[in-house]
Amino acid sequence: MKFATKLCLVLALAVGLYASADAQARVQVIHNAPDPAAAAVDVYLGDALAIDDFEFRDATEFLELPAGDVTVSIAPPSSQTVDDAIFQQDFTLEDGKNYQIIATGVLSPDDFAANPNTVDTGFQLLATDQAVVEGIEGITTVSVVHGSPDAPTVDVLAPALGNASVLATLGADPLTYGDITMPPLPVPVALQTGDISELSIVPAGDTTVVTSLAVDLNALDGASITVLASGFLSPADNQNGPAFDFIAVFPDGEVASIVVGDGMVQVIHNAADPGAAMVDVYLNGDLAVDDFMFRTATPYLTLPTGPYEVAIAPPSSTSAEDAIFTDSFTVENGRTYQIIATGVLDPSQFAANPDDVDTSFQLTGSDEATSTGVEGAATITVYHGITDAPTVDIVAPALGGTSILTALGSGPLSYGELTFPLEASLALQTGETSELNVIPAGLPETVVAMLAVDLRALETASVLVMASGFLDPAANQDGPAADFIAVFADGTTASLVVTETDVEQIADVPASLTLDANYPNPFNPTTTFEYGLTEAGPVTVQVFDTQGRLISTLVDTEQLPATYRVTFDASDLPSGSYLYRLTTPAGTLTRTMLL
Repeated sequence: MKFATKLCLVLALAVGLYASADAQARVQVIHNAPDPAAAAVDVYLGDALAIDDFEFRDATEFLELPAGDVTVSIAPPSSQTVDDAIFQQDFTLEDGKNYQIIATGVLSPDDFAANPNTVDTGFQLLATDQAVVEGIEGITTVSVVHGSPDAPTVDVLAPALGNASVLATLGADPLTYGDITMPPLPVPVALQTGDISELSIVPAGDTTVVTSLAVDLNALDGASITVLASGFLSPADNQNGPAFDFIAVFPDGEVASIVVGDGMVQVIHNAADPGAAMVDVYLNGDLAVDDFMFRTATPYLTLPTGPYEVAIAPPSSTSAEDAIFTDSFTVENGRTYQIIATGVLDPSQFAANPDDVDTSFQLTGSDEATSTGVEGAATITVYHGITDAPTVDIVAPALGGTSILTALGSGPLSYGELTFPLEASLALQTGETSELNVIPAGLPETVVAMLAVDLRALETASVLVMASGFLDPAANQDGPAADFIAVFADGTTASLVVTETDVEQIADVPASLTLDANYPNPFNPTTTFEYGLTEAGPVTVQVFDTQGRLISTLVDTEQLPATYRVTFDASDLPSGSYLYRLTTPAGTLTRTMLL
């Protein structure tokens, strides 16, 4: 440790003794105060500077120090003398004892979130004189410190032991902010289940996981460790201070995070409010997705386990402080999540939901998502995200109007509802394309939208099917019209709604990617052309004017290798030249036509 020698000498001078004195104590100092204003501090012993620029989540090794009375002073990193101190506390170091002195709390509690158990979170130095410098042969010795000011009383559960309380097993009670388990607790062999012991942190008496830990107890055999809950559960409510973590401090001053493992998270933008057509997304204060557009998605992202503060901001944002919406979620080890932005920023300015469901902007989703399908079938999750639509069902005309949602083990969906991942069995894969009708629940004759899903092309894929936009754009600030969007694990999206455009498969797989000339040409008002695909994947066919403005999307879906024919109706367009463009994973082709 770079400060060790310096600290020993200065402490000796401060107390008026020298390292050769008979009365000695051993002391380890740990900085665990998450207040951003104390991210680095100077530490004085008596009148002498002992540690210069001591950083948050740093620690000294155990040091041989003279016993006796001493005043510990904490000062800003720019301090010149002990007179600059912002905090002081007196200690008596007794001969032969081992101490840990832990800085914790915040300088001005009124400027931070209150502790859920109403515990004082003011800056202080926690101390214990029962620290263990060496572990016990064949076993790990652990002290646990609750040092997260905005976290409730917590317990530690071991899933491998039927969620037994680890603290109770070790002879301790649940911990409230400021508590330290003392004396240090020997970890019995029963908890050393394999190379990694997975542990869950939960509010006392609850099973809601705050975060997950994975500790390699075999590697720590014989060590003595201090485990500290550190940082804030909600950084946004605490001056954007450091996010919650569990850190392990070793006798030699080494510090390491023990919140390990990963989860997978996909973020999807389905909020149809024109005021949120494009947003910036921040995670724990860092920009995660820049200029995130409506009806787009990220691929599945691998994120370390732990709590996350999500901030949604305008696309011109410069930091998370520009947020127009914030929320939080926790990533658990090995879990897969989909987080969907939905709703509108000011519901009073939009059409009400027919079922009186709140349509306010929110982040919703699932912690049971899957990024892969099942062999021989597509895995489908369905989400109702149209704010002005009633409760709907999805029926298959080819199966006599059978409810697909019922067949998949779900039921009709109201706005905001999400199914579990559903396996689309072979019975639903009727031909190359399954035509489906979206209807208001219980009204089979009223079709809200028609979908066409090529389940054979989706075999083994995992797909989120999302109802999106507004049924009545005119009543919703002329926002995007209703559509059903397929979201894939790699972040690609495609419309599933069959438009009035006539698209049909007419021939087998061509030798190369093709886009034929339209006929007739010139035309009025309809024309037809063919295109050929050599590989399966997302396909779009779009029409643009000569200024490059999008006029119409004729095809936007997943298609199999084959030759297709599409008819374009230009009844509502002025005469002139137009471009039609085929876009596929294999390439892009463009031609000109004359109306």
